[in-house]
Amino acid sequence: MVLGMPTEMFLVFVATVVAGSLGAIHFVIFHVILGRPYGDEEVTLERRRAGERTAVAHPEEGASDRD
Repeated sequence: MVLGMPTEMFLVFVATVVAGSLGAIHFVIFHVILGRPYGDEEVTLERRRAGERTAVAHPEEGASDRD
């Protein structure tokens, strides 16, 4: 027993603290200090309304516009 916990539980506790610390260090260095964006911030998504058509190669083909 270590600190009143079974050895296996203590090892899981230590691994959790180490993993959390590594994640926090990564966040501070890369995203706060260096200012690097997250992976999904560089991609701009085009928002469309439900049912709005996408661009087609030949506009005369395909579904008719019902506005």
